[in-house]
Amino acid sequence: MRQRGSILILAFALSFLLSAVAISLLSLVTVRYRHFSLYIEEVQTRHECLGALQFASQLILKAPYQNGKNSFLSCNSSNPLLSFNDVTVSAKKISSDIYEITAKKQDSYPTYKIWIKERSIPKDFVAIVFDDTLNISDSKYAGSIFAIRDINIISNEEKVFSHPLLAGGKFLFSSLAAANTEFKGGYSDFFPSTPRPPQNYLELTRATIPSPSKTFEIRGAKIFVSQETIFITPSSTPRISLVLKGEQMEISTGNETEPPISLDIPDDGLVFVEGEIEIRGYLIKHLTVLTTKSIRITGDIIYLDENNKPPITSEGETNSLYKAGPSLCLVAGENIVYEPKPPSRSLTICALLVALNGSIYSGMALKSDLLIIYGARICRKRPFRLIRDTGFAHAIYLPDPKLATHAPKFAPLLTIPSIVAFKIEK
Repeated sequence: MRQRGSILILAFALSFLLSAVAISLLSLVTVRYRHFSLYIEEVQTRHECLGALQFASQLILKAPYQNGKNSFLSCNSSNPLLSFNDVTVSAKKISSDIYEITAKKQDSYPTYKIWIKERSIPKDFVAIVFDDTLNISDSKYAGSIFAIRDINIISNEEKVFSHPLLAGGKFLFSSLAAANTEFKGGYSDFFPSTPRPPQNYLELTRATIPSPSKTFEIRGAKIFVSQETIFITPSSTPRISLVLKGEQMEISTGNETEPPISLDIPDDGLVFVEGEIEIRGYLIKHLTVLTTKSIRITGDIIYLDENNKPPITSEGETNSLYKAGPSLCLVAGENIVYEPKPPSRSLTICALLVALNGSIYSGMALKSDLLIIYGARICRKRPFRLIRDTGFAHAIYLPDPKLATHAPKFAPLLTIPSIVAFKIEK
């Protein structure tokens, strides 16, 4: 009888223990389910907010300009840009040319923000690649980088980036050491509209060229000059040569028996060439050079201020004595090629380089030491400075802050997302 009572007590205790365990498990499952539900809700909210930002950014990036202002932002400066699915997207101007775009569902949810630059090139950008992966190796980047696809960091050691990187795809690393690289990065997967010059930029610019006031002719080409434009149409020569000389430029067709034509550079003007050019020299004005084909840079292109000071040294350091002055935008319908003649140990380029449908790369048959670019590179295809042991062993890319506020008049206008992709505020 006593043994039977002990068994009953043991059974009761065991059932009590099992009940406690079941209650604990049920509570744990309930808590986990609650956390899971909150997580799912947060993920859904995030997708809704980023989707709203995506749609708003498309409208902003595709909006036309009126009097130098983005028409969509100008029309919605005081009211919400859009609202749907309980998500409201609004814009706030936080500086002369930067808008903060905010997406929020309810007060209890996080706020998602992006920053949109209204026009031109952000002052700290040194490279924008809008249809290809960008490889980063041992070059020195003193500015920010945007690639619509992947950014591939190729290195056997940790790298240091002083400015942010933004990728539309993934960050790839060639080694474990490279994967430990510290940098401010971001993904732009909610930016399907890539910042790029208008597809009809060449046609639009050509249409603005007025009737010439003067006409010149050299063997193989005709030159039409108006107040702010120089329009060159080659007839038989494969390439036009431009040598910048301060306030003037020399134009030739490579015919050694015929002297070049020397013309005043139109201040903040345009040189439009129907064909291919090679260019070098020094500049003290604002100028855009646009070609329907490729541009070959055959020597240094240097800015000089009013005191004849350049913005950078031959070692790639900024010159503290330089007073911001000239600016140059080189726009090629195809490629921009580094091709110094004769080959030199270094090449310095002060310019905003834009390859509308191609790449920016070295065309040298030999290997040189150093490439220095003071400005920015914008191209459709992947740029490169070294391939198969030809090109430049090292490169330094320095941003020109003047491009953000005083880009040449005929430079392509871009609406660009800030380098910070988005921010979550709890």
